[in-house]
Amino acid sequence: MKKTTLISALAAAAMFAPGMANAQGLYAGAGYTHIDGEGADVGGVTARLGYRANANFGVEGEAVLGTVDDEVSGVTLELENAYAVYGVGFAPLGANTDLFGRVGYASFEVSGSLGPLTVTEEADGVAFGAGIQHFFAGNIGVRAEFTRVEGDEGGLNTYGVSGIVRF
Repeated sequence: MKKTTLISALAAAAMFAPGMANAQGLYAGAGYTHIDGEGADVGGVTARLGYRANANFGVEGEAVLGTVDDEVSGVTLELENAYAVYGVGFAPLGANTDLFGRVGYASFEVSGSLGPLTVTEEADGVAFGAGIQHFFAGNIGVRAEFTRVEGDEGGLNTYGVSGIVRF
C-alpha cells in the first residue's frame, strides 16, 4: 500500500512540475507591435510589465510608442501611443514554453495630417488575443502574439514580437 501511494504521489508531482516551473512572478518585455486598422498599417516599440500569480494566471500592462507611419489617400497616419491592461491565462507546454490567452482593455491615440492640418483621434475598446512564449536561456526568451481590439467605431488587429525576461 505504501509503494502504491508513493508511486501515485511521485506521478502527480511529475505531471504538475512543468506547470509549477513556469510560476515565476514578475516579468518584463520589449519589442515591436504592428497595428492593422481598417486600411492603415502603423506600428511602434512596445514595453510590457506583468505579474504571473501562478502557473496559469497573471496580469500585464503594455505601452506602445508609435514609430511607423502610414499614408492613406494622401493623409499621413501616425500612432502616437497605445496603452493596454490584460488578464492573462497561461497553458504551460513544458518548463520553458507557454501558450497564453489574454483579455482586457486597450486605448489608442492616432493623428492624421494633410498638409498643415492635423487631427488627433482617440479610440478604445475590449482587447482579446493569444500567443506563445518560449524561454531559451533560463529566464530570457521570446514571445509572439495576436490581439484583436473591438471598439465602438470598429476594430483593429495587432501582431507583436518581443523579447521577455522573468525575474
